Amino acid sequence: MGTTPTVKEALSMDSYKWSTDGTTVTLYIRNVGTVDVTIKTYYIEYGGATVATDDFDTPITVQVGQVTDDTEISYADWESPGYSYTIKLVTTTGTQFTFNVKTP
Repeated sequence: MGTTPTVKEALSMDSYKWSTDGTTVTLYIRNVGTVDVTIKTYYIEYGGATVATDDFDTPITVQVGQVTDDTEISYADWESPGYSYTIKLVTTTGTQFTFNVKTP
């Protein structure tokens, strides 16, 4: 008797890069799961509280094994250099992935 393969959404962050003016961070997100993942919403958290949330203008689909740099997160009120933020990405299925970034 065979087993049913598991379908799994899984994302990892390879790296991130800040814009020169420090208002936008680009996340390099890799799909390490077994199905394509579509990201629709992001949350920015600082000090245990959500400070911003927004939907991407166009949901971002990351194919299995691929990396995207379409995840540009803009926020005008990032704290001074060296502060840590949590970015939560939410998929169309409701799965949440969290990644940490440090302000430049």
